[in-house]
Amino acid sequence: MAEAAIVLAVTKIGVALGGEALKLASSQFANEVSLLTQLPSGMRRIKSELLVMQAFLGQIDIQTDKNQVLEAWVEEVRKLANHVEDIMDEYFYLIAQQQGSGLGGYLKKIFKGSQNLIAWHQIAAQVKELETNLQHISQMKKRWIKMTEGEMGSSSTFASERQLHLANSSYFIDENELVGINQNKTKITNWLSDKDLDRCIISVCGMGGLGKTTLVANVYKSERKNFDRHAWITISQTYKVDDLLRRMIEELCENEGEKISNSIKEMDHRRLVESVRRFLEKKRYLIILDDVWDLKAFNVISDAINVDDKNGSRVIITTQSVEVATVARDGWKLNLQILESSEAWDLFCKRAFRKEEDRKCPEELKKLGQDIVSKCQGLPLAIVSLGSLLSLREKTKSEWQKVLDQLSWELDKNPNLDHVKRVLNLSYNYLPRYLKNCFLHCSMFPEDHVLQRKRLMRLWVAEGFVEERGSNITMEEVAEDYLKELIHRCMLQVVERPKQPGKPCITNTHQIIS
Repeated sequence: MAEAAIVLAVTKIGVALGGEALKLASSQFANEVSLLTQLPSGMRRIKSELLVMQAFLGQIDIQTDKNQVLEAWVEEVRKLANHVEDIMDEYFYLIAQQQGSGLGGYLKKIFKGSQNLIAWHQIAAQVKELETNLQHISQMKKRWIKMTEGEMGSSSTFASERQLHLANSSYFIDENELVGINQNKTKITNWLSDKDLDRCIISVCGMGGLGKTTLVANVYKSERKNFDRHAWITISQTYKVDDLLRRMIEELCENEGEKISNSIKEMDHRRLVESVRRFLEKKRYLIILDDVWDLKAFNVISDAINVDDKNGSRVIITTQSVEVATVARDGWKLNLQILESSEAWDLFCKRAFRKEEDRKCPEELKKLGQDIVSKCQGLPLAIVSLGSLLSLREKTKSEWQKVLDQLSWELDKNPNLDHVKRVLNLSYNYLPRYLKNCFLHCSMFPEDHVLQRKRLMRLWVAEGFVEERGSNITMEEVAEDYLKELIHRCMLQVVERPKQPGKPCITNTHQIIS
C-alpha cells in the first residue's frame, strides 16, 4: 500500500507547486534566508524522487510477497510518504492563513506574521531533512535489495508456480467438501453438452476467493472424458506466452499418451502456435484458461486455440474482469456470487468439524462460529481456510474467541492463511495505479457501509485521486470511469439501497483485506 501513500504525497506536492499556492508561499519568504528560498526546489526534488519510487513499487507488487527485506524497505517508503503528506498539509494551512481578506484579514496577518515565519522555517527544515531521508532510503535499496533482472524473473516464476499450486489444490478437492455449486455446475455442464457444434467460449466471472477455479475444476474432472483433447492452463499475472503454449502442448500430448519432443524447448512462437493448432484440428476439445486477468492475456493465445471444425469444442475462461468475460458467447456467461448465509455456515462446519462424524457445531460454539463466518463475507476461500484453521484448534469458547479477536493478525501472519491473503491481494496488486487510492478510500468506510455513487465520486475528486484527462471531460466524469472500472474488476459491487429500491449504490466487496 506504500504506492498509494506516494500518490497522495506527490499529488499534494504538485498542488503546492502550482501557480497560486507557490506565489503566495514565495511572497511570505521572498526576503528570507536561503533555507526558505530553497523550499520550492527541495519540494521538486522530493517529488521527482517519489515518482521514481512509485514506478519501482508498481513493478514489484508481486515480488514483495515473502521477501522480508523488500517488505521492510517498502514500509520505510510508506512512512516517508505519509510524512511528506503531513508536511504538505501544514504548508496548505499556512497558505490559507495568508489568504485572509479585508481589514480583519490584514490585522490577522500582522498578528500571525512572526508565528508564521517560525512555521515556514520549520517546514523548510523538515523538507531538507526529508531529502536526506530519501537519499538514505535510496542507499538502503542499493545495499540490501539487489533486484537484478534475473532475480525479478525468478520471483515472477515463483509467483507463477504458486498460482499453479492453488489451481492444482482446487482440482483435488473432494466433491463432498463442496457447498453451493450444484446449480452452477449443472449450468456449465449443459453448455458443454449443448448440441450447438460451433466452438463456444464460456466465462465464469467473479471476485477473488469466490471459488471460480474450484467450480470449473469440478466440472473439468467429470466432463473431460467426453472430449478428444483437453488441457488446463493457469495464466498467472507474470505469464510468458511461449511457456503457456508449451504447457498446453504438454497437456494435449498427455491426452494420447504421446511423448513430448525435446524440440519443444527450442521452438519459436510461430512453431508453438502451429503445434497447438495441429493437436486441435479435427478434434473435439475442451480448453480451460484459468485466472485470465485481462484481454491481452486472452488474445495472446487465442490464435493458437481458434480452431473450429464444427464438432462442439469448448473453451472455459475464469476471470475477475467483466471485460474479459465479454469474449464469451451471449448467454454463456456465469457470474458467481457470494454464498448465502446458510451455505456459508454449512461449508464452515464441513471444514471446522471434518474430524467429527456428523460435522455439526456444538451449541456452545455456534454464536462464535457464526461471528467468524460473517467476517468471511460469503467468500468460500476465506470460509474454508478459517474452518480448516479451527479444525486444528481446541474446540473451546476461549480458543475460538481468541481467533475471532485476532482475525486481522491471523490473516496477516498465520502461514496457514497465506493463500487467502495472496489471492485477495493479487486483486489489489493488479489494479492500475490510478485506481489503487480510490479502492483504498472505500476501505476506510465501516464494513457493509453503503456508499452513494455521486458522493463517492465527489470525495475522490476532493481527495485528489482523480487525474485530469483534457478539457473536454470533467473530473466527475473521469471519477465515474474509475468507478465503472472498479466494478468491472469485481472490486466494488452495485447494490440497491435498502430503503430506496431501484436506486443503485456501491459497497466494498473486499473489506476482508482492508
